[in-house]
Amino acid sequence: MRRALVDNATLTAVQRLNGEIKVKNRFDLDGDILAMEGLIQAVLFFDEVMYLDDYKKEFQEKRAKYFSGLRPVPLDEQTSRLFSQETQKLMEQIVPEVMGGSFTDGNFRPFFDMLKMHLWYVWNVQSSVFYLTQKLLACESGTELNKYSALSAMIYSEFKDKEQEKAILEKKAVLLDSDGRPIENRENVTLQAETFFAGLNWMAYRTLYYTLAANQFGLNLFLHPIRQAFQVNFLKQNNIVNAGMYKPLIEALTGTASDTMARIYSVVNPAVVSCPIPIFSAYLAAKSSKAGIGLLDCAYHLREEGMFIEARRQFDRLEQFYKQQKGARFLKEANRLQKELTIQMRRILEKYQVTSPQGSLTTNMISLWDATGLATGLPNLGGNAGIEHIVSMLHNNRPAAGLNAVYKSILSDLINIQMLGSFHEMITRNVWYDKDADYCHIKEQDPMYKRAHSWWSRPM
Repeated sequence: MRRALVDNATLTAVQRLNGEIKVKNRFDLDGDILAMEGLIQAVLFFDEVMYLDDYKKEFQEKRAKYFSGLRPVPLDEQTSRLFSQETQKLMEQIVPEVMGGSFTDGNFRPFFDMLKMHLWYVWNVQSSVFYLTQKLLACESGTELNKYSALSAMIYSEFKDKEQEKAILEKKAVLLDSDGRPIENRENVTLQAETFFAGLNWMAYRTLYYTLAANQFGLNLFLHPIRQAFQVNFLKQNNIVNAGMYKPLIEALTGTASDTMARIYSVVNPAVVSCPIPIFSAYLAAKSSKAGIGLLDCAYHLREEGMFIEARRQFDRLEQFYKQQKGARFLKEANRLQKELTIQMRRILEKYQVTSPQGSLTTNMISLWDATGLATGLPNLGGNAGIEHIVSMLHNNRPAAGLNAVYKSILSDLINIQMLGSFHEMITRNVWYDKDADYCHIKEQDPMYKRAHSWWSRPM
């Protein structure tokens, strides 16, 4: 039996789409739709979907009723404290560092490189005072600006989604000028920039917290897409994923692998499996609109159809095979099982795919098995009474050989959002907008003038 763990940011995104939480920045909806798509995939392709029951206490009961088809995993105080302590250790070296205008640290710099998001920090005059301001090095098309505005909104949402206000000490970003001298006067750093740094801090903390939890409980991990992107880079930077596995995973996420290389990867390194599937949010939005039921309820009905039952069975066979991998026959057998799964997923794609005026709506579900294998780099918290209590609740749950996670290509899927057309209106028909809700575009900086000096602007 396969079990998935989804994070609270994903559940919050679904509630925002369904009108439970007010929306002020309309770009929040792009990330919310991607997160909901991840939850739908978990419901369709896993036997049981769980979430850590550590949301704000005043909303826990309401959330449990709202997501009654998911299983809450209660965390007692001792277990929660242990996870927090271990996460804090991993967080010690994860601090945003900006020098001379751009990120230079070993964790956030590759994260933004992967997103192809070129942020720039510059001193701009406001009320006769220079303030450090965050901007995006300008793109040529409005489509790109919308994409990066959506990515920026996801990071700002991290700051709004702080479930545990005192869970971590706020760590200030390291700000250095072009000569490497620290910028001491933080009063002249805009609230926009400081909030963004705080969002990055919380995103990293919760990503690692859930990575530890999933690794400890042997659950497949579904994170909010912006956290997935950070997690991949964290695993690589800390040598948790070996280079041979990291390369095909990144190329699957960014769409940079050629068809030839993708076929080679699938033969020599079958631990990364990328399956083209429909955008189920679009399919279910159309169905639920006609049936007059909730989109998530519609997903629970769909999961009982034969194609999905068979797909879950095949996924389970392949996953168990990875846990028991032995001997020279492993590679051959793994590829045989993977081919069977690929055929089944193609059948699902053919039956449930929908088309908008802009084209067919498809995405990739990228599964990574046994990422931590031999030297996990993640602490084993076994032996603690609190954790043993929780694990005992996960009946018949066998510990995984390493971290198992499911990813989506955030860059490719943001393009899919722009292709939804009328499906977008169906998916967002219940959204509760603030009276001043608007599209809050990210500020731009012309790359030609990023180091220009003037009376109103100067480089960092």
